[in-house]
Amino acid sequence: MNDTKLVSFDFWNTLAKSNPEYAKERNRYIASELCLRVETVKQEYQKVKNESDKIVEENEECLSNPDIYKKFLETVRRSDYSWIKLRHSIEKLFEEYPPYILPETINVLHKLQKGTKMAITSTNIIVISTDTSYNIPGDWSAEQITATYSA
Repeated sequence: MNDTKLVSFDFWNTLAKSNPEYAKERNRYIASELCLRVETVKQEYQKVKNESDKIVEENEECLSNPDIYKKFLETVRRSDYSWIKLRHSIEKLFEEYPPYILPETINVLHKLQKGTKMAITSTNIIVISTDTSYNIPGDWSAEQITATYSA
């Protein structure tokens, strides 16, 4: 008999993998929009990401989405640029190049569905909370699962 009642997964790099084209297009867009070199965008973006991750790990708190965009713009000396415009454009790119879930991950989720509740979380928010009454189609992307099962 299985005594497992709940299985919790981290979303990024456990269940979902980033679409490699997304980062390329995001960096190209930011470089073009802010008149920067792509390499500069990559380096500064990584610095802000690492700093944000470190804050989460050390303090168990997260920078807000606006704070991350503002920090990036400050880092590249473009605080004058609208973080809202940047976020909106990057979100469009994310929709165009969504993350993906590997077929073997979908298979595991289907097996766990029988009698086990699942919680799928991200660094700072609960992305999905499901119970066994939900069916996760095998060909769904992370975006479709999130849209259907987000709280």
